[in-house]
Amino acid sequence: MIIDYAVTKALEAAQEHSLKLVNYGVTFPYTYVLVEGRRGRALGMALTPFNEFNDIEYCEEPPISEWNLRELIVAAKSYHLVAKTLGVAAINAVSQYLLLDEDLETGDVLKVLKESLEPGSRIAIVGYLKNLIEKLRSENYELIVFERSSSLRRMPALPDFLEPRMLRDVDAAVITGATLVNETLDVILHYLNKNAYPVILAGPTAQMHKAFLPKISISHIVSVKITNPGVAIEWLKRSAAKGIREAAQKYVLKLGNS
Repeated sequence: MIIDYAVTKALEAAQEHSLKLVNYGVTFPYTYVLVEGRRGRALGMALTPFNEFNDIEYCEEPPISEWNLRELIVAAKSYHLVAKTLGVAAINAVSQYLLLDEDLETGDVLKVLKESLEPGSRIAIVGYLKNLIEKLRSENYELIVFERSSSLRRMPALPDFLEPRMLRDVDAAVITGATLVNETLDVILHYLNKNAYPVILAGPTAQMHKAFLPKISISHIVSVKITNPGVAIEWLKRSAAKGIREAAQKYVLKLGNS
C-alpha cells in the first residue's frame, strides 16, 4: 500500500539526516509533529479524523512502544487512528524537512486545474472541500463531489461508496490528503479513469515529499509549507486552523507521473 512505501522512505530519510522528534500533538483539526535536523525545524500535519474515532481511540492508549520519531513514523501503519494520524504527520514532518532548502513553486489547486482543463471538464473532488468547490463552480466546471463522513457531507456531495462506479468517467481529480490517513487513496486511484489529468493530492495532509510516494497516478501535490512552526503550533493548540495561514506558504509540486 502507498502508506507502507511512505513509511519505509521516511524512516530512511530520518536516519540519513539524523532527525530528532521535538514536539507533537493531537489537536483539532490537525495533528502535528515537529522535527529538527542540521538545517532547522520542520512541521508536519495530518487531519485528525475525530468523526471516525470509536472506543479504541477513546479508551486505548495509542500502541506506540517508544515516543520517538522512528516509532511515530511506523505508527502510520497502525489500526489505531490516533497512532496512524501521528504517523502520517511524522512522515509529513520528515518530508517538509527535505523541502526546507527547495525553491517551491507557489500556487493552488485552481491554478493547476485552469492550466490543464477547459471549462465544462468533469472533475472529481474527493473530500468536501467547500471553498474549492465554490471556486470551481464559478469557473463552469462539472463537479462530482464525494465525502466519506456523513456528518461532513453537504450537497452536492455523494457517499464515497459510489467512487468505484463514478471515478471512471472524470477528466481530472482533486483528492484530499486525508486519504493518506484513512488509506483510501489506493482504492481511489485504482478506480480513477487512467487518462484523468491532472490528479491532485491536496491540503495540509498532502505535505508528503514526492520521493515518499510510489509511482502512482498523482500528477501534482498542492499543500502548505509551514514557515514559522512555533506560530503554527500555537494556533493548532487553540483549534484555530485559519490562524495557520500567517505561518504558511502554499506550494505546488509536479510529480511527473502522468
